[in-house]
Amino acid sequence: RLLDTCVIIPVYNNAQTIGNIIEQSLQYNDNVIVVNDGSTDGTSEILEKFGRRITVITFPRNRGKGKALSAGFRKARNLGFKYAVTIDADGQHNPEELPLFYEAISKNPEAIIIGSRDLSKVDIKAASSFANSFSNFWYMVHTFKRLLDTQTGYRAYPLSKLPRKLPLTSRYEAELSYLVNHAWRGDPVVELPIKVFYPPREERVSHFRPARDFTRISLVNTVQTGLTTLYGWPRMGITKFWRFATGWEFKPFTRPNREANDAAYTLGRLARSVYGAMFFVFYSVGIFTPFSLIYSSLGKPTEKRLLRFRKMLKGISKYILFRLPGSKFTFDNPGNEDFERPAMVICNHQSHLDLVTLMSLTERMVFLTNVRVWNNIFYGSIVKRAEYFPTSTNIEELLPRLKELVAKGVSIMIFPEGTRSENSEILRFHQGAFHLARQLGIDVLPMIIRGAGDFMPKKDIVFRRNPIRIKAFPRMALNPEASTLQEAKRFRAWYLKNYADYSREICDVKYFLPLLRYKYAWRGRAIMLKAKKSRKALKRARNLDILRPSYFGAGDNVLISNAGVGVEAVALALLNPEARFFAVSPFVPDFKIFAATKGLPKNLQIFANPFDLPEKVNRHIVINGHQDYIEEINV
Repeated sequence: RLLDTCVIIPVYNNAQTIGNIIEQSLQYNDNVIVVNDGSTDGTSEILEKFGRRITVITFPRNRGKGKALSAGFRKARNLGFKYAVTIDADGQHNPEELPLFYEAISKNPEAIIIGSRDLSKVDIKAASSFANSFSNFWYMVHTFKRLLDTQTGYRAYPLSKLPRKLPLTSRYEAELSYLVNHAWRGDPVVELPIKVFYPPREERVSHFRPARDFTRISLVNTVQTGLTTLYGWPRMGITKFWRFATGWEFKPFTRPNREANDAAYTLGRLARSVYGAMFFVFYSVGIFTPFSLIYSSLGKPTEKRLLRFRKMLKGISKYILFRLPGSKFTFDNPGNEDFERPAMVICNHQSHLDLVTLMSLTERMVFLTNVRVWNNIFYGSIVKRAEYFPTSTNIEELLPRLKELVAKGVSIMIFPEGTRSENSEILRFHQGAFHLARQLGIDVLPMIIRGAGDFMPKKDIVFRRNPIRIKAFPRMALNPEASTLQEAKRFRAWYLKNYADYSREICDVKYFLPLLRYKYAWRGRAIMLKAKKSRKALKRARNLDILRPSYFGAGDNVLISNAGVGVEAVALALLNPEARFFAVSPFVPDFKIFAATKGLPKNLQIFANPFDLPEKVNRHIVINGHQDYIEEINV
């Protein structure tokens, strides 16, 4: 039961049913307002029996349902109620379903909730059925929206959203006018399936007069159509634009596949992606593929010609990488690795760009690629002419050819994870790379890519804005006494540690600013402005110690007070993946924005109330607008 909700029952000559309706309604709400619309059949005497248990408004003569509802709404506002549930007095509605309306109100506080009846299973007059269909049709004309039952009297109204003035008519059509006006304002109308009961026809009390009422309805809808053209449709368009500008999300960019994206599309992302795709396709399909076809057909495929072809492939890969829009490519090579000695090169796998990145480093390396890369329509033919090898081929069949290449100083490259990671995490390592390294008698050369998975994640084909870096580490020998499974586990553990260290080295606040922008883009102007203000503050304060990567470590449970819409909290969680964060956003609108943000870090939980925290914290951060901006205080 909602304390700010009342029940309004308009009644006109329903003495047989009104008493039972009121009694049942009082079981679910203490606040019942009855509007006696000039009844002459003993209804007044029944209402007097309830005394002060109900509020009664009496009209000396019948003025129509529209007038009765308007008077009930006015009284409800004066009594301080925010919502009103209306029930017809003829007994067709069941007050036991009032809790369903209360629940619907809590989930849709700005909506008119209409109890949608299934009229196909009840015996109603043809005129009444036609009237309902007629009303449904006009509602669709006026609003471009479809409802199944616009004539139901079982409804919940948000009183603050209703017009103060009476609609065009004071009769049945008033309820349709309320729905139309609500839709014109851009507010939602939600259908709630309800049961309906119609007594036998001889016991029903109906005030519907087909000829007179249809004539009036037609005249009202004619006038309403004129208002729709001149006011309703323009108002709907302006309302939609304004709500988008101030708080509505642009779903084609935030939910292109109906589910919210971790990072919304932006015009910049789309433009860079189109340019990058055209650039890549032009050079790979338009230039290099025809060139490779001509080059391979002009002579025998000798090792010298293959090496020259791979050298050209290295050059065009580097050319593409250094011109990738929205990214900056860096090769970190502290040990001055020159690839002169053969090795088994392994690397974590994040993106389609990983292969291009590795090809740009040296021509003295061949790749073992999966079938997807081998058959790619853009660069599959190039990969085949470079005489790379598909992993689907039996390893024992490949060994003789691989041994020849190793003998000539060529390294072998393979992704031990076998597939791209969706969120840049290090996946389980397969044993194939270490089995080959042992069979070929060569060391393992580990390399780590960081940023390719953030620039172009596995399930997102639209470029983001991120640097791409790759680092070559010192070569590592295999343990002759360990199995290939043990070696796979050992190298994965090494990757987990060194990937985290490399991330701390390069992933500062500036690195994550583009992602923080995408998470709040196109979700409404007000949200975007709040997020933009926080991003600017982060950028100004990026040199603070508290914003350094891994300022917090494993074992730290960090409370973030005054988290707002979550920009700073997300940044801190990304910067400190080993710590756990509990962000408190007490302002309800900000909390809702924060909670609706997709792809929050796994080490971040959000709360509206600090007393809801699941466990104790040992660090405490406060976000404020003062000079310190983000400061740590004693727990």
